[in-house]
Amino acid sequence: MSTPPLRAAIWAAVSTQEQARSDKFSLAEQERRCRAIIQDRGWREVSAYIVRGQSRTKYIQLDQAAGEIEPLRRMLQDARAGKFDVLVLTEFDRLRELLDQVFRTLATCRVQLYSLGQPVDPVPPDEYSIYKADMIVMSISMSQAYSRMEIARTRRKWQEGMPKRITELGLPATSLAYGYRKPLDAKKDRRAVPEPDVTITKHILAIKDMCLAGHSTSELVDYLEVHQVPPPKSRRWHNQTVRDILRNPFYAGFIRFGASKVYVDPLTDKRKRNRKIAPDQVKINQGKHVPLWDIETHRAILAELKRRAKNYRGRANNEFTGLVVCGICGCPMWRHGNGPRGEYRLMWRCSSTGSARGHNSVPHKELREKIVAELDKKLPPYLRQLDNAQEPREDTAGARKLLDELHLRLERLEDAYLAGQWDLNRYSERRESLDRQIAQAEAEIHDAEHQVDQRRVRLNRLKSMHELKNIRGYFADTDPTEINKTLHYLLKAITIGGVVEIEFH
Repeated sequence: MSTPPLRAAIWAAVSTQEQARSDKFSLAEQERRCRAIIQDRGWREVSAYIVRGQSRTKYIQLDQAAGEIEPLRRMLQDARAGKFDVLVLTEFDRLRELLDQVFRTLATCRVQLYSLGQPVDPVPPDEYSIYKADMIVMSISMSQAYSRMEIARTRRKWQEGMPKRITELGLPATSLAYGYRKPLDAKKDRRAVPEPDVTITKHILAIKDMCLAGHSTSELVDYLEVHQVPPPKSRRWHNQTVRDILRNPFYAGFIRFGASKVYVDPLTDKRKRNRKIAPDQVKINQGKHVPLWDIETHRAILAELKRRAKNYRGRANNEFTGLVVCGICGCPMWRHGNGPRGEYRLMWRCSSTGSARGHNSVPHKELREKIVAELDKKLPPYLRQLDNAQEPREDTAGARKLLDELHLRLERLEDAYLAGQWDLNRYSERRESLDRQIAQAEAEIHDAEHQVDQRRVRLNRLKSMHELKNIRGYFADTDPTEINKTLHYLLKAITIGGVVEIEFH
């Protein structure tokens, strides 16, 4: 009586979608090679388990990996049900860190592993046990050690080579910014300069203009959804995605590497992204691509988003949000629609507990009339003071000179240490002191540049108000969000006491 052929299943896996499309690791190539050996050995193929772009290196426990990798879960279920005798794969590293756990789990089900790279002839299923698989155990141990060394080598090359694309080639290190692509005739050229995809970048320019005009991030998301602009990765747009796009210096002509890093949270074993990377650890350089806007616009966007992060409390829906202060107790006042019925339904009330006794409140319509009257009187002379205002300039010459001197001292210190003139303790103490001084000088230069950028944006905004002839009409016809933004550039506070007082910056 002839022995029935072994029942074989195929395992093919890649960690990323890019690997799935490449010739070396492609899923189709893995399946072809496994299927060829099954036919050559006279086995019978019963199933195939394909992992299309999921990493197997981040998992510690097999059950956790099976819960998140559907093909792995099905393969283990079928093995326990006795549906196949041999699991065929091109290399043991197709299972990565799960290899030993998968091998031992399958062995309890009398299922053997067969690798095309390290082939060991399988035995009849009824004779197989983990104690008769010495060659497989040795091959697995060697494969795991080699796989870990190969991963470490690849990551070292990546960490050393990717920054050079920034510093030497002026090209993005990893993925392209949203809205950019490689030229159609150079899709596989690793040194191709990315170009804008006008079908996407016209909408990026639109949300940039909306942001600088005072529209909320939620309104930017609404715009993108109404115009059916596809999100970069997920199925829908999120506010954080829009903010990340606007903050990206790539659109101002700069490329960077290391601005965020993915790590595995030891408490949850989940991958997370750390965005709080120290500026001195981020590589940045001028890119070769065509930018969508200039560096001044980029700084204006950052200043606007920072302003919102401090004062913005959701979608701005009135002209005076964040400006009105109680003249009796100094607490902020808030607007709500719980006043008396009729035209004075909208009321401004003090946020202190004393407001329950009604110590300070004013109808929104009345407050607007008083503020418009005050601006009619006080705004023209205030704007005339700005006619001769000079363009703000950063005064960082002293700090930059000090920074150059500190770097020179650091270079001399390192030379002295390498020459044996300084011992390690003395060198470390002096090095730490110089590092602190360098960080302080760099922070001083950055703060000075940021303050100048903010003053420049505010001055240009206020100078544009010279064309405003009818303040009452401006309040009646302009979007409240735009009015609120203008007033924040113009005023420190609006105080409500016996009278309404406005305080200019």
